[in-house]
Amino acid sequence: TRTQERADAILRTESLQAKRGNLTVPTNCGQELYDVITLTDVRVGIDAKKYRVMSIQTDYNRPRAIYNQRLLLCAP
Repeated sequence: TRTQERADAILRTESLQAKRGNLTVPTNCGQELYDVITLTDVRVGIDAKKYRVMSIQTDYNRPRAIYNQRLLLCAP
């Protein structure tokens, strides 16, 4: 029983940390790690799916003077 509980806990942890994708958005100064966000994009068939933000990378394109954020997402 204890072995099964431990295995279930490990599977749960790994499924939460599994990479689900990334998203590039305009910079949002209010975005924080571990926020749960809802995505909707009809072009790729995503309708109100929830994801957790695991990583935030902000990039600056100097020639175009544009800031973007890249969010690494996983299961909520």
